[in-house]
Amino acid sequence: MSSNRSYGQRDLKMLWARSGGSCAFPGCREPLSPLDSETLLGEIAHIVAVNPGGPRGDESYPPEKLNSYENLILLCPTDHRRVDDNPQYSVDLLKQWKKTHEEWVGRRLRAGEPWDSNISQPYYYNIPRLGILAAQHGFVIENPLLGQNKNLIEYGLELNAVLLGLESLLRDIEPRAIPLRSLSVFSSDLVGTILSFEGGFRTKGVPYPHNLNSFRMQGDPLKDPHLYRKSHSGRLIMSINPKWIATSTGFGDLTRGNMRCAGLCFVKRWNQASRDLVASPLLIGFPQPRHGIYF
Repeated sequence: MSSNRSYGQRDLKMLWARSGGSCAFPGCREPLSPLDSETLLGEIAHIVAVNPGGPRGDESYPPEKLNSYENLILLCPTDHRRVDDNPQYSVDLLKQWKKTHEEWVGRRLRAGEPWDSNISQPYYYNIPRLGILAAQHGFVIENPLLGQNKNLIEYGLELNAVLLGLESLLRDIEPRAIPLRSLSVFSSDLVGTILSFEGGFRTKGVPYPHNLNSFRMQGDPLKDPHLYRKSHSGRLIMSINPKWIATSTGFGDLTRGNMRCAGLCFVKRWNQASRDLVASPLLIGFPQPRHGIYF
């Protein structure tokens, strides 16, 4: 039997989207595209091994299904090794883990209420995270411009079509979100949900456009560029990857030190000790006033 590990784009998109970009090992749920870094930590594990002699190998399993979505599970590197090194993790057990994890992701996706956008002018688009959100709703983000590893602001007029497409996509998706102003406490129950926010934030570490080519994300929410806001519940920290800032006015706002903004963010982690809720913004823009009321 062949050891080929060639995956179809449809299978990969379904796997990453339905797993919510997080490890499916029970109790782990580690984000596998951490804090907007350029590195994907997720590893594709086969439920039935590609080779009969591998972990959970089965000569009778149809070869054409080995690299299909139904036979794949997304894991972090640590749990991938753990699963493959221990024969007690059976095919049926891994299938149950995958089912349970994807149901958990689905519940998080349905949490909250339909997002009532109050953005007058968006300027930050997290393309990878928006791609996962789109795939979870059955849509696909495909644009040749986004495969060139350029900063959004470098696309110039070419970017207009991309941004119009993203705005149309969000209308089609009709995302649900939990309003930040409605939360009385922060907790681990928020991990995997989408929050909507609107109001004042502090900004820290966002570079100016002329420094983009030498800039690198470090993977630490307090060392990387970020927005933050303190409340009685704790501190919300949103890591900013400058690559996804689309306009010079956006850079001006994000480098100012404090700002008012509105948007959506995906909650990645809750640190009970420091009371930090770490999130990845999907979309940020200038808010329209709502009778002077902010969270």
